[in-house]
Parts: sequence; C-alpha cells; structure tokens
Amino acid sequence: GGSGPFLAEGGEPVNERGRYRDGVRVADTVLLHPHTDIAHRYWRSILQKDDLAIDATCGNGHDTLELVTILSRAGGGRVLACDIQETAITSAKERLQTQLEGLMEVTSRQ
Repeated sequence: GGSGPFLAEGGEPVNERGRYRDGVRVADTVLLHPHTDIAHRYWRSILQKDDLAIDATCGNGHDTLELVTILSRAGGGRVLACDIQETAITSAKERLQTQLEGLMEVTSRQ
C-alpha cells in the first residue's frame, strides 16, 4: 500500500463523511466536482494542527465544514468564514450547527 496526504494507513482512500454519485458511494479518488475536490485534497495535504483557515466566500458552508473537519482531524485549529451576503452566513452557520451539534462551538460576529 501507498501513503500520502490523500491515503489512509494501508493506502486506502480517505473518505471522511461519505461521498455519493447517483446514490452509490464513491471513493475520494473519484472527482465529483473537480474544482472543489481538488481544493479539498490540497487543504488536507497542507493544513496542520493550530492552523487558521479562512473561507472568504462561505456560501452554504460546504467548504467551511470541510475545513473544520480537516483541522479537527489534524488536532484542532480555527476556521474563519465570511461572506458578503447575510443569507449565506446564516445558511453556513445552520449547516455547521447541524453537522457539528455537540462537537464544536459555532459562533458568529456581526
């Protein structure tokens, strides 16, 4: 087996929350959305414990959640998410609170 930033111990692809295409689970090696999949793989390869990651266009919070997950698995860190649209911030906050309920504190500042 191989190793590297995108492989777990033993060379198996890392699949953090489960990824699906047409209802079928797929491995991380399958590009579902090439630009975001490549970005997520890159983030997993560089983010380390105690890093600060900034999501400057948080939108619905999908990438923000990915950054939180990556830093959590690295041992902890901080994610700052912002957006020009208040509805995007609200949506991202709701996604994070739902996905991370009881695991992490989600705070916001105006």
